[in-house]
Amino acid sequence: MVTRDQLFNDPIRSWMPIVIYKGYLAGMPDIVMGKIPDLVAASSGLRWKTWICETRKERKDVLKQLAKRCPVTQGALDFRRGPDMAVSRPASGMSLKPGAGVNVAVYLPPAEGWPWLVLVWAPHPAPGLERDRYAWDAFETEEALLHHLRQLKGLFPDEACEVLSPALP
Repeated sequence: MVTRDQLFNDPIRSWMPIVIYKGYLAGMPDIVMGKIPDLVAASSGLRWKTWICETRKERKDVLKQLAKRCPVTQGALDFRRGPDMAVSRPASGMSLKPGAGVNVAVYLPPAEGWPWLVLVWAPHPAPGLERDRYAWDAFETEEALLHHLRQLKGLFPDEACEVLSPALP
């Protein structure tokens, strides 16, 4: 069990397990994902933290920040002044086809105990999306993932919606 003292004094990576979901097509970002400790998840309601890395440099910078203590602002962990800064500029990648509409990318779990990941790239910047273009969801089972993908396709009736996956049926 992670303690409050560890959260504020130890490097992030020592108390937050991390994996990398590799982009499997040219133009797809790598996603660094951390499992939020129960102590933080209980109060925030969040289980996962992601950093969408469009370049190797961004991924390297995120991993470098994760090897440091998390900055603290007004008594709270402040990821925005830490690893989030490495991926704070607007998105520039993932339009995988000329004139592409919405791209939906499925990332397989990179290791046991990690979720399936769905990354949605919007063709137009929008407030509230990560890096102005991305949204993501995590799923514990392939069944839940497939159900979500069917629902997603229905959300974009006026846009082309391309689902990309390395190994879906």
